[in-house]
Amino acid sequence: MNRKNLLQTLKGLLLLALLTFGVNRSWAQIVAFSATGTDPVCNGEFSGTITLTPGTSNPGINGNYVYDLDTLSGVMSITVWAVSGDTTLSGMQAQTYDVACKDLNGATSSAPQQVVLTDPSVNIFL
Repeated sequence: MNRKNLLQTLKGLLLLALLTFGVNRSWAQIVAFSATGTDPVCNGEFSGTITLTPGTSNPGINGNYVYDLDTLSGVMSITVWAVSGDTTLSGMQAQTYDVACKDLNGATSSAPQQVVLTDPSVNIFL
């Protein structure tokens, strides 16, 4: 192989590498997702749920996501592997949760979504 052919081959490989790695990094900019909640059944119970749904326009790496829930007791990170749909977290107490999402490319949601779980009113029977 002469020098000219070697340089052309290297240029081609460099272009291929830039296209491959550049595309993989550029498509993951903002992770779309939704977070909804269901209130606990009884006052003081840990029976609420939060359902997390990744956006279909941002598949992540094989659908792998990390959800960060900012709670009264700190931040809880949940890694969800190879998700094709909803993830439901159960056993949640009544409080306000700020939920953020990121994929394993490092793309994050534009802003946390707030989920408010509320205890039902206390019924007092006399």
